[in-house]
Amino acid sequence: MNIINPYRFAAPAGGITRDGLIAEYLFDADSTDTSGSATTHNATLVGDASVSGGVVSLDGTGDYLTVADSSDLEFTDGAGTDEAFSISVWFKSTVAVSAQNLVTKGSTSALNEYQFQTLGGGNAGKLALTIYNGTSSSSNYIYAIGSTAYTINTWHHAVVTYDGSEAGTGIELYLDGSNDTATQAGAGTYTGMAGSTQGLAIGARFSNSYGVFFTGDMDNVRIYKDKELTASEVTDLFNEGHS
Repeated sequence: MNIINPYRFAAPAGGITRDGLIAEYLFDADSTDTSGSATTHNATLVGDASVSGGVVSLDGTGDYLTVADSSDLEFTDGAGTDEAFSISVWFKSTVAVSAQNLVTKGSTSALNEYQFQTLGGGNAGKLALTIYNGTSSSSNYIYAIGSTAYTINTWHHAVVTYDGSEAGTGIELYLDGSNDTATQAGAGTYTGMAGSTQGLAIGARFSNSYGVFFTGDMDNVRIYKDKELTASEVTDLFNEGHS
């Protein structure tokens, strides 16, 4: 079964950028990393998470994917200097707008790194990225919030980019091919992302145990290191669709 961007008319000339691509999960048959990077970062399915029809399905009650900790998936030198990175994911949530985790790394009970999610509360369903200087209880972090809530049972393409500038103004959010950034800010004194030994999670976040699960389907999860995707490159990813 092919599931594609309904606005897609043709694949982008030359295809999507693979510059800086450090991990890629297309879910064509399993959760293998197909990025071709020097180190393979295969994902492990947890709970009832399953791959079928070219997507990974998560039921929101303990389903997620984990990827072993690696310096490839950390975007800091651990001494106060951040690197640029970008994350791209197609998702279809089957629950009403709410707080759900897309791609995260770190531990809220130890060192927290970055959290790409949809929000709850007054910003319910909107995209957000938070980059932490330490634990989640720390008052030192930078973040950006989108302006548009996702639509239930609808495929959306979400991208976040960060330029490594250690400022909220260096974060951009894109939804369905367009820049959707509404708020760029920070709190306290942010002096660089924390580095931890906690693995990367897709569809959950770690805090003593995994929680705040994503409910629905995901596809074409891509992580770029030392790479801030341009608006044109985001458009290419959106036009590619997913299958």
